Amino acid sequence: CWVCLVVVFSDVVWVINYDLPKSPKDYVRKIVSCFDRNVKVINFITTNDNTAKKDIETAFNVNMINLPQNLTNLNVSDL
Repeated sequence: CWVCLVVVFSDVVWVINYDLPKSPKDYVRKIVSCFDRNVKVINFITTNDNTAKKDIETAFNVNMINLPQNLTNLNVSDL
């Protein structure tokens, strides 16, 4: 049971997710339903998460991009 099923965190701009859910349904419960639609999510993804990553990308029609090694090159407006 996720805390966010009761509370929606509407003032959050960024979420750092250390544990990628294994299915799009669980991702919705953990991330999408907990925060405002405008939230940006950083998912820590291992090679073991590739199938789940592809399933989530397909379900939500999104592309999870890799962060650059040097974060000074990160253009937040492109996210």
